[in-house]
Amino acid sequence: MEEEQQVELLHQLDNALQARLRPREEAVMVRKLMAAQLAQSVGSDQLQHPLALIDYDAKVTESAELRGRQGDFVEAVKRGVDEYKRFASLLAQQQDLADQAQQQKQREDELKENDSQILDLHLEVARLQKRYDRLQVVRKTLDELQKQPAGAPDFLDPDIMYKDCAPLPEMPKEMVEGFATDHSGTDTEAEALLQNLKKTVLRSKLIAQREQRQYDREQAQNPFDPSTLPPPAKLHALNAVKNTLISWIETQLSKAGDDGADSEVEDTERPSASKVQYDHDAVMEDIQAKYQTHLALRKQILGLLAQAEQIKAPKVHEAKPRPKSQNAPVSKPEPSAYLLTPYIEQLQALSREQKSTIQEKSHINASLGKQREHTQQALDHLTQESQLLPRYPVAKEPSKSSTSFDQATRSSSRIDIMRQIQPWIYAADSAKIATLETVAEKVEEGMMSIEESRQNLEEVCKLFNINLQEFVGKEGENRGTEGDVEHDLVSPRKEHEKKKSEVEPPKTVWDILDGNLGSINE
Repeated sequence: MEEEQQVELLHQLDNALQARLRPREEAVMVRKLMAAQLAQSVGSDQLQHPLALIDYDAKVTESAELRGRQGDFVEAVKRGVDEYKRFASLLAQQQDLADQAQQQKQREDELKENDSQILDLHLEVARLQKRYDRLQVVRKTLDELQKQPAGAPDFLDPDIMYKDCAPLPEMPKEMVEGFATDHSGTDTEAEALLQNLKKTVLRSKLIAQREQRQYDREQAQNPFDPSTLPPPAKLHALNAVKNTLISWIETQLSKAGDDGADSEVEDTERPSASKVQYDHDAVMEDIQAKYQTHLALRKQILGLLAQAEQIKAPKVHEAKPRPKSQNAPVSKPEPSAYLLTPYIEQLQALSREQKSTIQEKSHINASLGKQREHTQQALDHLTQESQLLPRYPVAKEPSKSSTSFDQATRSSSRIDIMRQIQPWIYAADSAKIATLETVAEKVEEGMMSIEESRQNLEEVCKLFNINLQEFVGKEGENRGTEGDVEHDLVSPRKEHEKKKSEVEPPKTVWDILDGNLGSINE
């Protein structure tokens, strides 16, 4: 049954295709005829290329002989040519617009490049101007230094420095070697301290770099934006910063009070240093009053903030609405900004004043500490090289059994400079007294030598039968009044040289006798 249906279906298909299928020769003739008609419609005798690749510049004319699909195709070709021409015009316009945009972009790039060049040149000029200003300051400073005496090339020349100085007395080599100190231990200790300091600085730099890298890595992994925080977190952070600032101010005030107490104790220990006394109690009372005012303002601000939060908090509505007859006048909460503004301004002014006072006091304390350290180092260096202190040491004071709280809590770095200067004063006084005693002894020895010389002179004059009084009188007339005797005793060498230059010394014994032969028998 199925085979019969298939045969019948094939027979119907063959009949349907017989109406459409044509022999080969007939199909070739139909194609040639269609090609000739299409070529005639295009405007040529023969088609040189497929009609799909037709030249869009050619003119397409419709023919009444073409009907059906051929006519539709020719009409479609004509529309295609028109659309291509329209497309070409639009493409040309687009190309023109693109060229204009490219030119505009090039001009803008040139302007930007010129602006960047101008900015670079301006920055370069500013940098060179700063460098020129620094060099001018250095040159001006060098010129001023050259005008100073220390700027001369021969200022530190030892030959010129000690040109007019008397030579020092020669000392035994053993004594000089005994005075010399061995600084090898000090140099070694200083070198070790320097190496430790370099290691500490390098370690601190490495730790800081590691923490910075860790912070950058955590910041990259977990980016944090403060603007996204909720208001309660911001308020908590603000309170934490405020409490930290207040605790820091209290710490600085306590330190300032301790430093003031120490300075007051030092001033009382040496009243002769300055006549002006620092009123520490008044300053402390002033600071305490300002701090109390600060605390009061802080309490007021906290109370106002609490009231503002209560006012801004959403009210809980009751379950049952109130009747309309019991409508109470609702008052809008007044803004609290104008209430807080004067207190905040006063608080800011007080904080700025306290900060400036603390900074000034810390700067003064730091400057005094540095000056104290430099003075202490200079005194230590002079003490090590001094030859006077070992010769005249200060007697040790008996140790006190009880010490005050201030002395017990005082830092070891705050050394009283007067205690370091006291050995120098004592040694200077002792050296002065010893020098005066030595001078007095030498003067006494000189007077004794003069007395012995006078006695010897009297014996010689008696031996040569010369009147000593007349001889002394003549010499006194030549030299001046009797008041110059002490001057002659002080400088006998000069007087002797003067006398030797004025009076010709005797050459022989006969010149000494001068005809007084009788003195020989005596």
